[in-house]
Amino acid sequence: MQNAKNAILTGSSAGGLATILNCDKFKSFFPDDVKVKCVANAGFFINAKTIFGTSDIQEMYQKVVTLHGSAKNLPPSCASAMEPSLCFFPQHVIPYVQTPFFIINSHYDAWQVRETNKC
Repeated sequence: MQNAKNAILTGSSAGGLATILNCDKFKSFFPDDVKVKCVANAGFFINAKTIFGTSDIQEMYQKVVTLHGSAKNLPPSCASAMEPSLCFFPQHVIPYVQTPFFIINSHYDAWQVRETNKC
């Protein structure tokens, strides 16, 4: 990587979310003159309530942060500005990402539609 001129980080679904969360960290592995970009495919999970008005996905992320101590691995600028579990939602963390990135996302994500419509 020390001889790289260009580098790209990409991932799909959970890997797309990880791409957003780790984009700036990835850039930090390269000298300043290397062009680094990130492409997140299908990783933009929104902080939405279920059809019953519950915040199941946000509660799941809160449990992940508590169980795994994930706050220390989230972008520090985001995790220090708000409840760390909210940084798992791109709508909250994107304002803190400095490295150029591109998001590819379907209008409807099958996993998220299923999770927010549980009966």
